[in-house]
Amino acid sequence: MSSITPVFVAETAPADVRGRVTGLFQEFLVLGSTIAYWLNYGIERGMPVLSAQWRISLGVQMIPAVSLFIGLIPLKESPRWLVEKGREDQALASLVYIRNMPVDSHDVSREFVEIKASLDEEGGKMGETTWKECLKPGVRNRFALIFALRLCQQLTGTNSIGYYAPQIFQTVGLSRADASLFATGIYGIAKLIFTAISLLFVIDKIGRRRAHVGGGVWM
Repeated sequence: MSSITPVFVAETAPADVRGRVTGLFQEFLVLGSTIAYWLNYGIERGMPVLSAQWRISLGVQMIPAVSLFIGLIPLKESPRWLVEKGREDQALASLVYIRNMPVDSHDVSREFVEIKASLDEEGGKMGETTWKECLKPGVRNRFALIFALRLCQQLTGTNSIGYYAPQIFQTVGLSRADASLFATGIYGIAKLIFTAISLLFVIDKIGRRRAHVGGGVWM
């Protein structure tokens, strides 16, 4: 889901709000982890029985999982992907459904033409791309840039800090379990606030490149 969802959102979001809508994926990831942090803190404080603590923490995860499954049932395929596969009638129907506009709408017609023109310019179906083609001159520099950006983002340790935040806070002096979980909850709120600030005031105002450079230096 963490790989497919941003791609689907980027392919279906309107161009004028695509940056912010795609960024909402990260905001909701942070929101989910923050809720989990505070849930664990509440369980630690209110339930002394250890066996019940982990069972409740795991069981509560079924609620969003089931909600996600139900929400995926009526979901349409991405219009861009359908055009790639030559299923233009289905692509147009999907675009009409996603935009909630009539099929003869000017905006729908214009966007559908733009999708087809974009794919024609790219020169065929993305599914036929091979690793060898990624290393060809003219492509490998862009491929290396994307690879390096993602690698450096992971090397900042952001995921490790999120996973092991309670243990990290324990090593710096918050030895009690409830204290470390409380600090982790505050950490989650801080992430939530700064991610929201980035979405509202940074992504679509200063550009992607400057946001990347500034975020990299800050991390």
